[in-house]
Amino acid sequence: MTIWGDLRAQEPSDRQSLRAVVGWTSNEKVQSQVAVPLGEATVQSGWDPRQSIVWDFFKDFALPLVLIGLGMVFNLWEKKRERAKLEHERLRTQLAETWNSMLPETHRLVTRFYMPVEAAARAAVDFIRRYREEDAKESGGPASVEASRRAFFYLVLLERRMRHLSNSEGGFYFKDRIGELLAARCHDRFRNLYSWENERVVRSFSGVLNYIDLSETFASFLDKLDRRAEGVSAEVFQQAWNDFTAWLPSEKCNRAISYLAAFAVVLEYEMNRPYEFWYGRREPLHGDADTLSVLQSLAEECRREPGREKLPDQVKEYLSQAKETVICPG
Repeated sequence: MTIWGDLRAQEPSDRQSLRAVVGWTSNEKVQSQVAVPLGEATVQSGWDPRQSIVWDFFKDFALPLVLIGLGMVFNLWEKKRERAKLEHERLRTQLAETWNSMLPETHRLVTRFYMPVEAAARAAVDFIRRYREEDAKESGGPASVEASRRAFFYLVLLERRMRHLSNSEGGFYFKDRIGELLAARCHDRFRNLYSWENERVVRSFSGVLNYIDLSETFASFLDKLDRRAEGVSAEVFQQAWNDFTAWLPSEKCNRAISYLAAFAVVLEYEMNRPYEFWYGRREPLHGDADTLSVLQSLAEECRREPGREKLPDQVKEYLSQAKETVICPG
């Protein structure tokens, strides 16, 4: 007996083995069955043959093209990365060469000009404040007189050294343009509050500077102030001293020393910055809240000038970075 039939699948399936189980009952009422292997079968959908054709096409033609395209993209990316690396190395080399050439010059400016100016400015602020404290206790007492004479000496020495800096170098050359601007503007504000707009005050004070050496001592200065030195105009010294003593107790003086103190703080910070790799760290700006307020308010005043509209934000960022201590590698 031959039995046949057609198998129809209801849904696609992966490859699997098929078996047919055939059962029958004999005339003696004995039931029997046998399993007949039909082989392996895979049920495909209507899309599967097309998918197979597409995959064969992709495998034989498209995949090599994609690999070629990826190779070209990778080569372009590698060349771009190499160019960026070379440019970075070029800039770093250029920066190192510039730094090596500028460091000796910066060291010369710091030791010859900035340090003497900063020392005189701090001493002037210290003795002016000391005078105002002593004068508040005992008006015209020996301590206040001593403080006023020292304050006058250091103020004259400061301006003599600033004249030397201006005549020799033209101004400040810091690592940051904002620092240069702040230092110069603080000094200008101090001068204005010293009645620098008064021609007579400027003339007498400038006349005193003509008789002062860069390394003037307090003793030699007193000889000139007290008319014990030869070849010195006593009238010029006396007029400048009278202007100074009239200015000391004024409100202008109180405001002026805040700018002079801020000037010294910025100058100290900037003249230490070139040595950060030598010391292994960058020293922060050592200014109190009043000093930071003076510098920020100065930026607000300058924003009205053409091209200075963004100065307050720049100064804020400058002060924020300056207050951080940075540890340098090495």
